[in-house]
Amino acid sequence: MTYERTYEMEPDAPPAEAWEDYERRATTLWRELLSSPDLHEDRYQAFLEDNPAFVPGAHGLSLTSGHVPIRAGVFAKPVLPGYSAKQPDMMWIATDSVEITPILLEIERPSKKWLTADGVPRREFTQARNQLTDWREWFAKPHNQLLFREGFHLDRPPESSKPLRPFYVLVYGRRDDIKDAAYKRAADRRPDEEVMTFDRFSPSRDQADYLCIRLRQGHVSVVTFPSTGRIGPNIAPEWVGIGGFEQAIERSSAISLQRKAFLRRRIPYWLQWAQERRGIIFTGDWE
Repeated sequence: MTYERTYEMEPDAPPAEAWEDYERRATTLWRELLSSPDLHEDRYQAFLEDNPAFVPGAHGLSLTSGHVPIRAGVFAKPVLPGYSAKQPDMMWIATDSVEITPILLEIERPSKKWLTADGVPRREFTQARNQLTDWREWFAKPHNQLLFREGFHLDRPPESSKPLRPFYVLVYGRRDDIKDAAYKRAADRRPDEEVMTFDRFSPSRDQADYLCIRLRQGHVSVVTFPSTGRIGPNIAPEWVGIGGFEQAIERSSAISLQRKAFLRRRIPYWLQWAQERRGIIFTGDWE
């Protein structure tokens, strides 16, 4: 065991975008999207892929964990191995010292209504709720849990020893479209699920450093590197094996040219260090 710091920090790193600036800018864009509720669902999906800080669940929903989620990123359109029906729109894999909690999100349009004029859940709402049930039934089979662990690289210690406790989220409609009593009836839910409106989305500062990622054919690649994202020993171990950093950084219009050049140079350093990962880590070390 090495009881010393084995990495070197860059003292003059160009800063990431200040959280306050990002929050103000991104919230304005989100509100503009919500003011046009009839847009195709892909528009809302694209925004959330570009802004992982808006997607709830990185640290769990029923209980909040202080652990970094698996891969320190949210999966866009993840594929459940061997599952041929509708896949989740987004998924975090939250974790703590005891268990692993995949957070699967089904995201509909904000223009969709929850209830009929008589206060009865609409057929479209019920169908969307049933999607959560389908995923729950899939995870209930031990063989599928094994496929999930293998597909998302959770079949090695310490993750392999932790049980899976999936959590399911439906995002549907707007708060103004429902009344309190009707909401309680329509949102009567199981302990492992949450039904929310688009009004619940807001950027979380705790998620400022997290990526949006995609897993295809066993390979994980970066979809979005956030403009607020920092790098360092606290997060680099979760990024080992992920590709596409340079391309994702270049695609961002919110990262300054100086910051882009710095990230291109320093991310390989941190990934190399993380493969060996020895010595102590100072939690305040960020670039």
